[in-house]
Amino acid sequence: MKTHLQSNRELRPLADRIRLQRVAMLTLPVPHQGLQARPMTPIEMDAQGYIWMAASRASLEKVSFSSHGVPTANLAFSNEADSTYISITGRLEAVDDVARKAEVWKLLDRPWFKGPDDPDYLLLALRPQHVEMWEGPHSVVAVSYTHLTLPTKRIV
Repeated sequence: MKTHLQSNRELRPLADRIRLQRVAMLTLPVPHQGLQARPMTPIEMDAQGYIWMAASRASLEKVSFSSHGVPTANLAFSNEADSTYISITGRLEAVDDVARKAEVWKLLDRPWFKGPDDPDYLLLALRPQHVEMWEGPHSVVAVSYTHLTLPTKRIV
């Protein structure tokens, strides 16, 4: 995943730890079904701390996005090799900006879509609000941030 120097100093340790991660589990609330988790490939962590992912519109049809995004989502990373575990809770926003989709398209390793103008291609941006990181053989919480304030992106 491409990571940028974080403007929020609190997020720099997070960016350092997730930059080599290829897969994370994204958990979302689904009306009348509870929580639903799916594997995602994080593509970029921008300088404001948003974590960007590509998704299929069709796969998200049961998820309720309001004008402010999904109220709460969780993105979890696990790296058994170095005993690092990360949980990021925040607001998930659907972004359908043509220019941004073209930028992110260049970063995709294995595109699942026909191109940046594929109507099924949608960006998801997770705005971290609470981060916990466990490290080491004893799984002690190494870092915990709460109430992170990040700017809002454009919503679909």
